[in-house]
Amino acid sequence: MPALDLLILNAQILDGTGTPACFGWLGVHGGKIAAMGEGHPPGDLLAAERCDAQGLTLAPGFVDVHGHSEYHLLADPSGASKVLQGVTTEVAGNCGYGAAPLLGREWEERRNDYSTHLGIDTPFRTVAEYGSHLESLRPAMNLALLVGHGSLRASVMGRDDRPPTHEELHTMERLLIEALDQGAVGLSLGLIYAPGLYAHREELVALARCLRGRGVLTAHMRSESDALIEAIDEVIAVAAQAGCPLQISHLKTSRPHNWHKMATALERVEQARLQGVAVHIDRYPYTASNTTAMVMLPDWANAGTKEEKLARLRDASARNRMREELAPKGDDYWAAVVIADLVTEQNRPFIGMRLPEAAASRGQAPLDFLIDLLIEEGTFIAIFLFTMSEENLRLVLQSPHAFVASDAATRPIVPEGPLGRGRPHPRAFGTFPRVLGKLVREEQWFTLEEAVAKMSHRPASAFGLHDRGRLAVGLRADLVLFDPDAVADRSDFSDPFQAPVGIEGVWIGGERVAQEGRMTEARPGRFAQAIAWT
Repeated sequence: MPALDLLILNAQILDGTGTPACFGWLGVHGGKIAAMGEGHPPGDLLAAERCDAQGLTLAPGFVDVHGHSEYHLLADPSGASKVLQGVTTEVAGNCGYGAAPLLGREWEERRNDYSTHLGIDTPFRTVAEYGSHLESLRPAMNLALLVGHGSLRASVMGRDDRPPTHEELHTMERLLIEALDQGAVGLSLGLIYAPGLYAHREELVALARCLRGRGVLTAHMRSESDALIEAIDEVIAVAAQAGCPLQISHLKTSRPHNWHKMATALERVEQARLQGVAVHIDRYPYTASNTTAMVMLPDWANAGTKEEKLARLRDASARNRMREELAPKGDDYWAAVVIADLVTEQNRPFIGMRLPEAAASRGQAPLDFLIDLLIEEGTFIAIFLFTMSEENLRLVLQSPHAFVASDAATRPIVPEGPLGRGRPHPRAFGTFPRVLGKLVREEQWFTLEEAVAKMSHRPASAFGLHDRGRLAVGLRADLVLFDPDAVADRSDFSDPFQAPVGIEGVWIGGERVAQEGRMTEARPGRFAQAIAWT
C-alpha cells in the first residue's frame, strides 16, 4: 500500500449505514478512503499526516439534501455555517427555486437582484455553466443542484397564472433533460410559491416523467396546514404516475388545529411505499419555519412580476379583497409571524418583532401594516412562523424514511457583509449538532447510529450520490469527527450567528476544512453529481 495522505486512528467509527460503531482507524489517499479497519492500524503503515481521534466518533460527512445555498455559496465560498456543523455536501435549489437553467427575463432579473443584494455576478444560464462557475470560486463544501420548477416555468412562460402551451411544456421538458445530462440531481417543486403554484397535475407529471431513472422529485407541497393530506396525495400521485422517486420537503403540520393530521400524513407515506413509490421525507429539528411574507397573502396576489405585485399591493380594491379573504383566519394567523429580515435600513428595527407588535407601533392592523411594509421592501420580507408541534417533529424524525435536513442557506459565523444581515433561522447554524446533542444525547429519540444514517448514507443514496455518505474503501473521504458527549447547537432565534460545539474536525476530499470549530484555508469543494440511481 502506498503511503497515506491522512491516517485517523483511535476513533469510534460509524460507517453511516446504521450499524453499531467500532473502534478503529481510517486511511485516506488521493481524496478517497484507501484503507480502514478495527483496532489499531498496522505498525508499518506510513502517513503524511496522523490524527489521533482520542476516542471521538468518526462518521461520514453529513449530506444536507434540503438546502438553499446555490447563490450564498457564490457570495461566500467558505460555507462556514454548514461546514462547521459537519455538512460536506448540500443539495441546493429546493422549493422550486433553482439557479439554472434560466432564460430571458428571469435570468436578467436574477442577475440584477444578486448583483444588488449580494454583490455577486451570476453569468451562468445552464447547469453546466453553474457548476463551472461554482468550482472556479473554490468552495469549501460540495454542492449538488436541483432544477427549480418555478425557475424553469418563469424562464419559459413568465409568471402567468395559466397552463403551459404544448410548445412551452415541451421546452420545459427539453431544458430539464439537458440539465439532468449536465449534472442536476432532480427537479424541485415549490407549490406555495409563484409561479409554481399555478401548475396543474398534468404539467407536474409530464416534467416528473423526465426524472424516471435519472433524478428525484422534491416537493414543497401546496399545503402544510389545512389541506395537508390533499397536498400529500397530490405529490404522491405525481410521483406514482411519473415513476420517479419523491422527497417530501420539511414535512410539517402547521397551526394547532392541524396537528392531529400528522399520523395520517405518515400513513400516506407508508402506503405509497407499499405501492412501490420510493418516498422519503426530510425535516429540520425546530418548530418554527422560515419563509417570505408574500406567502401570507392569497395566491392571486403573488401572480406576475415584482412590479405587477407591487402595483397590486398599492391598489385599493385589491387590498380590500385581501382583507375580505384573510379576515376569517383571525388574529392567530398574524400572531405566529416574526419578522426575520428586511431590505431597507429604516425598517430594520422591526426585525425580531412579532407582526402585531410591529403593526401596533404604526397604529395599523397587521394586514395593512404588512402590505405597506411589503411595498417599502420591494416585496421581500423574511419571516419566522411559530406554528408547529414538538410531538409531530418527533414523529417525523423517527420515521424510518426521514432524513435530517436544514432547509437553510449558508451564512458566515461573524454577521458581516450581505450574508450577515437580519436574523437567519438557527437551523442554518445548528441543525445537525442539535439532532446529535438534544435529540440523541438528551431526549434519546433515536440512537447515534440511526441519527448519523439519517444524515449521511441514506440521503446520499436517495439522491444518487453513491460516492459519498458512507465510510468504505473507494468512496470520497468526506468525514466528520465529533464528540458525542459534547456536541450541541448554540444558535437561537435571538442570536443565530453561533457556531456549534463538539464538531472537532471536518474533511472534504481528504482535506481538513474545519478544525476544533474553526475554518481552515482549504477549499476542496466540488460541484457534486449523481453517480447512479437505485
